[in-house]
Amino acid sequence: LQVLPTQPDVARATLRVLAALQGQGDDPETDEAPGKIVHEYRPHADPRFEAMGWPVRDGQLRYYGSADGTSWFLVVLAALGVYAWVTRPQPPAEPPPLFPCDVTNALDVLVTGRDARQVEVMRPSLHDLWVVVKPVSAPADQDNARSLAEDLHSVVPKNAIDHPDPPASYGLDSPRVTVTCRVSSGASYTLTVGKENFDSSGYYAAKAGDGRVYVISSVPIDDYDRQLVTPPVLSGASPIPT
Repeated sequence: LQVLPTQPDVARATLRVLAALQGQGDDPETDEAPGKIVHEYRPHADPRFEAMGWPVRDGQLRYYGSADGTSWFLVVLAALGVYAWVTRPQPPAEPPPLFPCDVTNALDVLVTGRDARQVEVMRPSLHDLWVVVKPVSAPADQDNARSLAEDLHSVVPKNAIDHPDPPASYGLDSPRVTVTCRVSSGASYTLTVGKENFDSSGYYAAKAGDGRVYVISSVPIDDYDRQLVTPPVLSGASPIPT
């Protein structure tokens, strides 16, 4: 038990041997009982043990007459289990999101399409409801408004180009979609989406202030396209007077 943190194999080997010798039946001479852990084991017992009255059989000594042997076996077994849990291999930490903007911190999300069409939702504080401010001022459908922030947070690069060609090579000079999110800390994050990549499995994209070009999934972009056409105005809501 004392060396377990530095030499756990000692505990493992000891438990395996003791488990193999665990009592199977009742034997008054050796104090064996089902499940009981052996106290004294000598595979080749010195003749003096038999002379002193120990239960030596076929030259082997097994004696189970211990008050705490089984208890200590369980203590070491439990400690080894705790050690195995604490020292288990940990999965690699997930990389931080490329755009740390989601429903927990976003205050304003502005989406601009290639045709200059815009949709923008905002809330004064994290405790307030979302409202639409572009293309009209109106109460927002909360689920659709939240999805604008979650779409940005969900962007996970499929690939990264560390030394990209000029922006025009990726359609980033005339973006399909541009998304800017302002969060409660005051920071802002901007995603610029260009053209489809060579096999149409995603889009080229860039993050403001980051010199790389990424390939991202089309899923969030499709949602932005949808909300540019159908802004997340609450059904039946009237425009808010300005």
